[in-house]
Amino acid sequence: MSAVFAALLFSGFLVKITDELIDTAKRPRLAYLPGIAYGATAAWAVLAMPLLAPLAIGIVFAVLLTKKIDHGAHAVAVIAFAIPLLARLGKIDWLLLTVFAAAAIADEIGNPLADMGKLKGIAYKFFRYRLSLEVAAVAVSAATGSWEFIAAVVVFDTGYIIAEKISGKAIAASE
Repeated sequence: MSAVFAALLFSGFLVKITDELIDTAKRPRLAYLPGIAYGATAAWAVLAMPLLAPLAIGIVFAVLLTKKIDHGAHAVAVIAFAIPLLARLGKIDWLLLTVFAAAAIADEIGNPLADMGKLKGIAYKFFRYRLSLEVAAVAVSAATGSWEFIAAVVVFDTGYIIAEKISGKAIAASE
């Protein structure tokens, strides 16, 4: 189980590295390698712990439905994630998939609104920090007794935040 969470931490880290290579470092061709790696790593984690499939697939559905795949490196990541799952994943809980997809879609729609200043007060804070998925993961974890859902979200987000901190310092040092 710890290997699954280590993979999710690494996957979250690589998502942000992919973003940084595309957006900040202006090295989009290099972004394909971490993109493939984060997709494949996330797929391995889901196959190793199928309980997490509705969460992971729900997030992928959300970014696809809201058209947030903005570069080929992320598209390749989705492919690297989807192919192993299509080949090997068995039964999936469609209710949980729907809950997680709806929460992730809310985050994908609400976050840009917060960034543009169109939301105020608690709605601004809620969507600025993309809390819909976290709330859904807490609710599902409480309802099912499976703490793995919230742990997966927290671990993935931690990897993303670590990469954000490291890349921010690297960019500041290079200026």
